[in-house]
Amino acid sequence: MKAGATLLNAILLASTSLFAAKKQPEPPAPQPKCCIPQGEPLPCCICPSFNAPAAINVNYKTCNCMCSDWNANVNFSFIYWYAGEDGLKLASTGALNGGVLYYNENIQTVNQDFDYKPGFKVGLGLIWAHEWEFRAEYTWYRARNVTHSGSLSGTVLTGGIPTTTAANGTAVWVVDDWFLAGAGGQALSGSDVASVWRLNMDLIDGVAGRPFYQGRRVIVSPYGGLRAALIRQSMTVSLTEATGLFTGAPFAVGTIPSQPIKSHNFSNSWAIGPRFGANCEFLLPLGMRLEGDLAASILYTKYTSLKHREDNASTSFNTGPFTSQIDDYSSVRPEADCSLGFGWGTYFGCRDYHIDFSAKYEFMIFWAQNMIRSALDDTLTGTGPSPSNLYLHGLTLNGRFDF
Repeated sequence: MKAGATLLNAILLASTSLFAAKKQPEPPAPQPKCCIPQGEPLPCCICPSFNAPAAINVNYKTCNCMCSDWNANVNFSFIYWYAGEDGLKLASTGALNGGVLYYNENIQTVNQDFDYKPGFKVGLGLIWAHEWEFRAEYTWYRARNVTHSGSLSGTVLTGGIPTTTAANGTAVWVVDDWFLAGAGGQALSGSDVASVWRLNMDLIDGVAGRPFYQGRRVIVSPYGGLRAALIRQSMTVSLTEATGLFTGAPFAVGTIPSQPIKSHNFSNSWAIGPRFGANCEFLLPLGMRLEGDLAASILYTKYTSLKHREDNASTSFNTGPFTSQIDDYSSVRPEADCSLGFGWGTYFGCRDYHIDFSAKYEFMIFWAQNMIRSALDDTLTGTGPSPSNLYLHGLTLNGRFDF
């Protein structure tokens, strides 16, 4: 009996030792919520839930996947944009015969020329709570474009305007409503027309948004905020007058000498209003991506000054000089912009930092911005056309650094 008990105790002791020697599995360590490199494709193991945040999120001087509550970024862009504006027609071809102005049967026109000009953007950003993004950006752009019509010479055959009989005359440029001296009913004309258009534009954007994954390789970033715009432009039209008669009422018949005169026109405005938009990125291998952006603003716009001043067209009548001015004209103007391009970005330094480069082509339109021409036409006729649009498009090269 005693021997059996001893044998049973030995078996139990051996079994206890055997199970104790076997290593028990350790519970899995809790995973920090920010170990996913945001801004890159999601791993397959991520379970569907609410849209996961996709803002670039760098670690705070650590290699153990523990993120800071916030990180910042800076960016700089070189822009090469084409700026143009509707409603800046200068003159049409015509003929001067016996001091009377005629239009050609085959009319040619000359409009203000436009071209690409460089500029830049600078911006600051803040990523808060691993997902919310706040951005502020300043855009600087300046343009100066010169147009020269070239001189007209020889005789041309004209028809039915203002008479019904064709007539031979000296070729001239018939200038649009850039000179109030033509208010008597007959436009000014000249042998040569030139112009200089200047545009100074400053934009400030402040927006907030939340980038999120719409799919493993699709990131959508809706945002909203404010846009402020400061737009100044001027238009100087130079005309070498052709000698002729000025017969329009209410002025008496007078002679226009052959002389150079200029029309100076200025527009200063500031604007501010809400801005909403969204950016979409399709992530490609090796950190590459395709991206597009669409945004719009509704801007309260105040024209602090609209001015016109011109040289004397003649010293024998209507001597002038004419001036016109509109102060504190207010309105609401819409604005829209979009872009399409590609980019590349990557983390480095144990994910303490992130760099990003992109190239895209942008389009931008400010509706009804050209109040210079609208104010002149309204002064001359009382029923001027609606203000014309200002538009820009061109290349934007951007570099961004997150830290």
